[in-house]
Amino acid sequence: MRETPEPDAGKPETTDTQEPITGSSGAATGAVVRLRRGDRTMVVKSFRPVTSGRHVEAARDPRHFAYWRREPLAYASGLLPSGPFRAPRCYAVTDEAVYLEDVQGKPESPEVAARRLARGQGQTAIPDVPWLAGH
Repeated sequence: MRETPEPDAGKPETTDTQEPITGSSGAATGAVVRLRRGDRTMVVKSFRPVTSGRHVEAARDPRHFAYWRREPLAYASGLLPSGPFRAPRCYAVTDEAVYLEDVQGKPESPEVAARRLARGQGQTAIPDVPWLAGH
């Protein structure tokens, strides 16, 4: 597990503020918030088991497409790609949440993002881990 960044040494402690980030639609997403501490920010994304719908039982299986722990496991695994097309930097993974780099700027167009994703996936061997089975 990676540790969350500590406040800068020599600076007075500041109060954390949280800003909800809306638009998350994943069934396993508990909440997504931007955490501010002084002039630094990070995104905290929490997870929860699927509790309703037709996939409740199956989503407990790491091989199921709706497995609720897939994203935190991916961040903790060290398998995510680096380079120009990468996941946000991960500062910490806990049982309930991931603490991520707050990526600023304008998002790529869907077409450019799809091409970059395809190029990256085409060059990467799929690891043999149960939570990635069939994906």
